[in-house]
Amino acid sequence: MKKSVLKISIAVITMMAAVSCGGKQEAIEKMISASNVEITGSDANGISITGDIKLFMVQNENNPKRWSIRALVPLTNNMQYMEIDDIYSSGFDLLDANYSEINDDFGLHIQNEKLAISMLTSVEGTKKNIVFEPVWESISYRDYKTIVDFINRTENITFNFMIAGSNSSYSSSSYNASKDSYSDDSTSSYNASNDENNESSSSESSSKDWDSVLDEYEKYVDEYISMYKKAMAGDVSALSSYIDLLESAEKLSDKLDDAEDDMTTSQMNRYMKITQKMTSAALDALDE
Repeated sequence: MKKSVLKISIAVITMMAAVSCGGKQEAIEKMISASNVEITGSDANGISITGDIKLFMVQNENNPKRWSIRALVPLTNNMQYMEIDDIYSSGFDLLDANYSEINDDFGLHIQNEKLAISMLTSVEGTKKNIVFEPVWESISYRDYKTIVDFINRTENITFNFMIAGSNSSYSSSSYNASKDSYSDDSTSSYNASNDENNESSSSESSSKDWDSVLDEYEKYVDEYISMYKKAMAGDVSALSSYIDLLESAEKLSDKLDDAEDDMTTSQMNRYMKITQKMTSAALDALDE
């Protein structure tokens, strides 16, 4: 778990705190030129994007104030694959004008894999319009302004494409790489084990850093939930709480800069629980 992901979680909470009042929320869309899309991955040559990509918004049926993002992509297969086991990677990332990733807390991938496989195994030159949706749809629904900002800022796209099948790059090269990785002798394994032991002390220090950060993050979320409920109830005093929340976010960001990059499994689980608590509280408030 990298610091950037947790920083984005904090930023999202803060943005959600600015509750929008009144005004009709209409879905927007934006066309991204195919020339602004870079296809990467071991099977990048197997497909091409033959037209502009449409980014568009979808509204949560249960919570109409929550919105997410989708992409409609015109794809063409450049070769006929004889057999495809599955699409190993179809990561689709939105980038701004400076090629900085916009959606780095949730990525997009192919919505209907069967449709995509049908295209790839058809005769060369087969075209299909494929919808891409967030991998983690549950966390992709945000307030209207945030999703509009995502779409408006997008100027470029990267598409990482890898498949697993009888004539794919993944099924051959990746398998051989995997074999090579397990061909090391016992001496190499022993040396790797020693390296891990030598790093145990720094890992313990890192773990303590993250425990402190997560304590602060949980306190931050609790303050957000309290403020958000007040704001949804029309309590004007929530404004002063919002200012305090911004100050807390700045302090927490400073702590993140001092922490190491990796969380333990238990710390990751705790992080997910805290974030889920925040998301559930926000959705509950919208239902009231």
